[in-house]
Amino acid sequence: MKTSAFNFNRIGLLFQRYFYENFISELIYWGVVAIVFMYVRNHFPSLVLFILITGAIYAARYFRETHSPKNGIAYFMIPATQLEKLFVAIVMTSMYYFLMMIIAFIIGNFLGSLLNNMLASINHLYFIKHTPLSWEFFNVNFVPGGIYTFRVNYLVILFVLLLFTESIFLLGSIYFKKNNFFLTFLTGAVTFILLCFLFYFTAKMGFVSPKSPVQNILFGKIVSYVIQLFIFFLIPFFWIVTYFRLTEKQV
Repeated sequence: MKTSAFNFNRIGLLFQRYFYENFISELIYWGVVAIVFMYVRNHFPSLVLFILITGAIYAARYFRETHSPKNGIAYFMIPATQLEKLFVAIVMTSMYYFLMMIIAFIIGNFLGSLLNNMLASINHLYFIKHTPLSWEFFNVNFVPGGIYTFRVNYLVILFVLLLFTESIFLLGSIYFKKNNFFLTFLTGAVTFILLCFLFYFTAKMGFVSPKSPVQNILFGKIVSYVIQLFIFFLIPFFWIVTYFRLTEKQV
C-alpha cells in the first residue's frame, strides 16, 4: 500500500497526540515562563536572552522520547511519515513556541505591572515605584551601526533568531542521546569560536586594512549581509539534517 509523504489528517493526529501526552507539562512550562516574564518584562536584554534560552531548551527536549528503547519504538511505529513528524516538530518549536511566548509575555507583563503597582500603593514600601503598563517590547528603535535610525518590528528579528536557535537545538535533540541541551550548546559554541577565528584570518588576508570611514562602513555592511545570508541558509539546512537523522533512527 502506497503512503503519501504528506497528509494533513495524520498531521492533525500528531498534534493531537502531542498535546494529549504533554498537556500538564505544557501548562507548567508556560506558567513558569509567564512568572519569569513578570520580573523581566521591562528589561529588553534579559527578555531576549530568556526567550532564546527557553526556546533552545524547548527544542532540545522535543525528540527525547526517540532515545528511549520503549518510547522510541512506540514513536517510530506511529503511522505517519518522517516528513510529517518533522513538520510537526518545526511548527511546535517555531510558530507554536513563538505564539505561546507572546501570550505568556502578555499575561506576565499585565500581572507583573498589576502586582508592582499594588505593592507600590503600600505606604511603607518606598523602594517600589509605580510603573505604567508598557508594550514597547513589540516595537522598538533599532540603530544599525549608529549610522541611521529607523523603526522596525522587533518581533521579526526575534522570530528569525528563534528559528535559527531552535533549528540547531532541534537537531541536537535527535542527534544526542543524553544531555541534549548541554552537548548541543557546547558543540555550537566551539563551532562559533572556530568560525570567528576563520573569519578573522580570512578578513586579515582578503581585505585591505580599514583606514577610512567609507571602508569601515562598506566592510560592516558586507559582514552584515553575509551573516544574514548565512543564518537564512543554515535554518533549512539544520531541518534537512534533522530529517535524515530522524530517518536514520527509524531504520
